[in-house]
Amino acid sequence: MKKKAFTLVEIMIALIIVSVVVSLSIVTFQKTIEANNDKICRQNLKVLLGAIEIYTIENNALPTTLSRLTPEQIHLAYEKVVGKPKENRLAGYFNNLIGIKPLFADLGKYYGNDPKVRRCPADTTTATDESSYTLNPVFTSKDYLEDHPDTMLLSDTNLFHKKDIFSGETYRIGISPAGEYGTINQDGVVEGSIYFTTSAPFDCTEYNGEEKRCGSHHRKCRWPSFFFSQVFST
Repeated sequence: MKKKAFTLVEIMIALIIVSVVVSLSIVTFQKTIEANNDKICRQNLKVLLGAIEIYTIENNALPTTLSRLTPEQIHLAYEKVVGKPKENRLAGYFNNLIGIKPLFADLGKYYGNDPKVRRCPADTTTATDESSYTLNPVFTSKDYLEDHPDTMLLSDTNLFHKKDIFSGETYRIGISPAGEYGTINQDGVVEGSIYFTTSAPFDCTEYNGEEKRCGSHHRKCRWPSFFFSQVFST
């Protein structure tokens, strides 16, 4: 009995079906990666914000750069945001055996992991020894943290994140002193409840007679109209 072979049409249909399935799988995988990068980036920003708060309490001033944050401060902020990681039993036994106190062992672990908190997982352009995040230069006083809780304090240095692989939209993530997130894309479109600005004056004086709420919820300030159009340059 002669074995029936596949026709050319059947082979082509099978190849088309396989191609569609592979394409959909790639799209889904890419979306998963982007969503995970976004989640980790937001967590990093939250940890760094906590470390900035600790630095401010200890030094009565804001850090001028993120490099001023110590591993201990990042360690404490990480535990507050993420929770204390479970210690490996074998590592704990070894530490006790050679007399390493848990505190020093824990700090040693976070000294080694410190650079990961400073790096956005979607960042493929910044040098490995530099941070993916930057402080908003308009925050020159620790008092601004309380007076302007809805202005971006910390954000990505560039448009590292992708909305999806088809639209071509890229965006950066920022966080305010109040811990609220926001994003801004390459066209300056902002999503979220925080202001992305690097040049607005932080004083309660009158500009153009236009009254706007300042970052504080207990007083009103008059802001210039350009305050709401100033964003990071892309």
